[in-house]
Amino acid sequence: MDGSSGYPEPAHCSACGHQVRPVDAHGEPAWACQACGQLHFRRPTVGVAVVVVEDGRILLVRRRYGARAGLWCIPCGHVGWDEDIRAAGARELLEETGLQVEVGEVLEAQSNFWRPDRQTVGVWFAGRRVGGTLRAGDDAADAAFFDFDDLPELAFATDRSVLDQLVVAAATRRSRTGPAGGSGRRRRAGPPPRRE
Repeated sequence: MDGSSGYPEPAHCSACGHQVRPVDAHGEPAWACQACGQLHFRRPTVGVAVVVVEDGRILLVRRRYGARAGLWCIPCGHVGWDEDIRAAGARELLEETGLQVEVGEVLEAQSNFWRPDRQTVGVWFAGRRVGGTLRAGDDAADAAFFDFDDLPELAFATDRSVLDQLVVAAATRRSRTGPAGGSGRRRRAGPPPRRE
């Protein structure tokens, strides 16, 4: 085990089965096979999260397991082998919330370092509900929509960053369209303009 992170170091080469030894590969920790020279690296896995906002409220799940059990997060999970990242997002959200979604644009991508032994690169997508019934499942103990100004305690700083960006984006849109959702320009009182 690596004393700084708890990450299990490889002991044998995945190519030939001989023992490996720790080396520095251009400033990155690696393990070199003493027989065939194959280098082994530890790499972050890919995580995916889907952001669903309805009527100005954000969908969150309460974590059932792990170091941050009991805290809330945007529905998320790992991309499986041979699985498309958007399909993984839709699958994870369905498993955790019971909702079927259409996965849209990328909202954010960030590195997660909160757990040094299992680092991830997370991609947050926008999502739109297309079916299902809200119910917690899989590794989510609860699932609910929250007002942005009344959020529960969040498990991850990265989710907080994404939510803060959504709040800023919504405020920017409101300032551009005006309080009534129009263009922000007042039309002079009188009959509607004629159309030729």
